[in-house]
Amino acid sequence: ISINGKVVQVIVSILACFPAFFTGLCAGWTSPMTTYFSSNETELTSGPMTTEEISMMSSFMYIGAGLGALISGWLVNKIGRKWTLLVFMLPVIVANILILIAKSPLLLLISRILNGTIIGSQLVVPSIFIAEIVEDSMKTTIGTFSGAIFNLGVFYSKFITGFFGIYAVSVTSFPIIFVIFGFFVLCPDTPEYLLFRKRTTEAEKSLRFYRGLPVIQPLTEITALEFEEKKEQIRLRSQTTSISIKDFREGTTILAIIVTFVLTSTLNFAGIRLMTSLTEVFIKDSGIDMDVSLIDTSISALQIVGCLISIYIARYVGIRISLCVYYTLGFIGLLGTGIHFYLHDSGLDLNNSIWSFLIFLTIAIVVPSTGLNNLCVGVPSMILPVKIRGTVLGTSTVIQLILAIFEMQYYLTLMDIIGNSTIFTAFSVWCLFGAIFTYFYIPEVKNVTFADIVSSLEKKLPRKFKKAL
Repeated sequence: ISINGKVVQVIVSILACFPAFFTGLCAGWTSPMTTYFSSNETELTSGPMTTEEISMMSSFMYIGAGLGALISGWLVNKIGRKWTLLVFMLPVIVANILILIAKSPLLLLISRILNGTIIGSQLVVPSIFIAEIVEDSMKTTIGTFSGAIFNLGVFYSKFITGFFGIYAVSVTSFPIIFVIFGFFVLCPDTPEYLLFRKRTTEAEKSLRFYRGLPVIQPLTEITALEFEEKKEQIRLRSQTTSISIKDFREGTTILAIIVTFVLTSTLNFAGIRLMTSLTEVFIKDSGIDMDVSLIDTSISALQIVGCLISIYIARYVGIRISLCVYYTLGFIGLLGTGIHFYLHDSGLDLNNSIWSFLIFLTIAIVVPSTGLNNLCVGVPSMILPVKIRGTVLGTSTVIQLILAIFEMQYYLTLMDIIGNSTIFTAFSVWCLFGAIFTYFYIPEVKNVTFADIVSSLEKKLPRKFKKAL
């Protein structure tokens, strides 16, 4: 495959990750938004927002995310991966217009729901799109782009808001959207989707585009073999375009679905969403006197660095080992932070322990939100059969986002009841479970075909599930 083809795959994959960037903008904007709209500086005619309204601003985003995941999981097989990505630009445009003209909490709440839809689509569509256009040798590296771009969005949101005000994110979103749309609309949909829709000629043209082959040039031997493998996979898995219960009965499919639910659950049960949005809250509650805003921005910058490092780690040691390492580091960071909160709640003065706390907190935030976030979002699309990818990822994401709504809405109340120490310890236990589960049940997906992944899953099945149910 030519270098030109690899460049095309990288550029288009970055464009396809734009929902991750806007997800980062939404998550990063939560903290300064909370401070601004609850203060006397707010431009709302109704005055400062109440605590209940602020909580709703955080949780309503995930109501929109649930809707976005559900709709995108259905649309990917109806209108395609490419057009599903583009459709979700529309609610983001409307949401940012509402933010700029809002003079009441109602319009802001509506904007959070609309902005949230792209969060749901980000958890479903980009990983499917990328898995279906990228050659096997590059899937490990490119599959981690989404997490890096998400954290870039978080950092950009906090940085530009700090310098140019609360509305700067919305204003600068419009040119970014139009540039991405202008380039991405020129790209073809994925070969797998086009084959799934029995549009073989278009599928071949799509594969040529993503492998850098001119239309007049015959397919290379490697690309021709890849195209035949894709057609055979679609033929075996997609005898009809409608989904039935039979598509879920194979043992390897069941295990792939279980792996999907475990990985997607990590975003909630390892505290990734909470720690990205409420970093300042955790720093303030630590009992240590420090510059909260500076620490928050610094951790956001480290998240970008962590994502870039995680790309190389996954590339050189593989996905399975990377997941085990990230889960283990997450366990250490979260448990250490939980112990610190326990000592603080016990009345100890921890101002002399500032560096130990910052180290544990940084590990607890950076590792899950970079390494785990990257892989937990990308791996499911590599191990699920083409026919049910959208349905399973959409369903799993909706379930996790429903949990996220309650997590964001009631975390502060729960914190007052059982304390940060208990919650962080619970997050650490999930990471320990994740490391053990990964070691025994998650296959290596680096530089392997889908057939190899299915074979690996079959070897990990308990005996009674070896055969189709």
